[in-house]
Amino acid sequence: MPLKVLIIGAGVCGPALATMLRRADPDMHKYEEITVIERAPKLREGLQIDIRAQGISVMRKMGLLEPLRKRVVPENGVCFVDAQGRAYAEFRKNDSGHGAQAMTSEYEIMRGDLVDLMYRTSLGLSPDRADNEKPLEYSITSSGNVHYRFDVTVTDISQDDSTVTVTFSDGRRERYDLVVGADGQSSRTRRMVLRDSEASFRSLNLFTAYFRVPRSVADRGWMTWHMMPGRRCVHTRSGDSQKPTQVYMSVRTSRSIDAYGVASAVAKSSSASSSIVSAQKEAFAAAFDDQKGWRVPELVEALRNSPDDDGGDFYAAEVGQVHCDRWVSGRVVLLGDAGYCPSPITGMGTTLSLVGAYILAGELARHADEDVPAALKAYEDGLRPFVKEAQKLPPGAPDILFAESAWAVWFLTTMISLMAKLRLYDLIVRFLPEDKGGLKIPEYPELKMDN
Repeated sequence: MPLKVLIIGAGVCGPALATMLRRADPDMHKYEEITVIERAPKLREGLQIDIRAQGISVMRKMGLLEPLRKRVVPENGVCFVDAQGRAYAEFRKNDSGHGAQAMTSEYEIMRGDLVDLMYRTSLGLSPDRADNEKPLEYSITSSGNVHYRFDVTVTDISQDDSTVTVTFSDGRRERYDLVVGADGQSSRTRRMVLRDSEASFRSLNLFTAYFRVPRSVADRGWMTWHMMPGRRCVHTRSGDSQKPTQVYMSVRTSRSIDAYGVASAVAKSSSASSSIVSAQKEAFAAAFDDQKGWRVPELVEALRNSPDDDGGDFYAAEVGQVHCDRWVSGRVVLLGDAGYCPSPITGMGTTLSLVGAYILAGELARHADEDVPAALKAYEDGLRPFVKEAQKLPPGAPDILFAESAWAVWFLTTMISLMAKLRLYDLIVRFLPEDKGGLKIPEYPELKMDN
């Protein structure tokens, strides 16, 4: 019997999985229906992400490396600046094929552009946009056996040995042969099917606000990083000259200490009301009010003056990792950040999501239609080594870039400046393997990806 599949979440890995399942079953014999739901009213955009190591291999196998290349953000690398705005260290990107990717990847891309690419491809559309076409602005939501439904979420999941019954927020109830939770770090699917969900999120005691400001003449094609005492930093990204500058304000603190009040503000992020957003903005603005160096006062003012109802331009989050003892419960499986978020600090979040989608699709294609549980077990067993490697934090991270005192900031800036002058970082990345941990992704001829 053909399978009926529900994918919860239309971020990167949900549409990527839909694309692979569709391509593995062009005659629609294996998959009766592949439905992707998204609780937002439309596809979300977001800020800059990247693809590295094994993720590049997956994109190549999907035949999407060249379409991806056309959309990349041309970021030169990372530039560290002092309170006067003077650059004291620059670290350029290291292109694929020449060792490990640096802090800036060869394949930097705006999240909305990658989501748009995957969405189009999953529906059998051309991955390339017309020159005058903006991302996420077309209304096709169904093609073949792939269907998208927006502004809906799941309120209940129950299952027996052969099917999963799902109740949706609009009151409908439907049965599926497989449900995939690809709904991010704060996954509702995980909370529904795993009893230890609350313990699965491990905070790195780092809180970050993301927003955008109009591009200024001071912006150039670098990630620009400024460190401050009190375990704080601000950095901007402006490699894409056609888009606003991205701003990241980060505070190293904890829920128990909450030195600046940002942790308690972020804890309310499950609500997107304007009052909650306003409180989060004020908490982060107040956390940087005492800093007068570089462009910090300008960015704090921009944050305070931005409208509270523009959810796409502001987002606050607690940075952490998701560690689950299992990703499978019956015929429900977790994919991407929902099951094994490695945190932005590793630089491997998008890559791990793509590898997870590829291995899940490969195991489903490899196993017989009636053996979904065996496919899910093989997915979990096969992906564990990748997750273990991808979740390893860089040495000293995240503390190394968050100094408590002015003296500690001076020491860090001196060490970073010395590394840049001696080109030590360049040597390190060139001698490290590009594929993290040297792990190779398996081959799945059943997926019919010959690229």
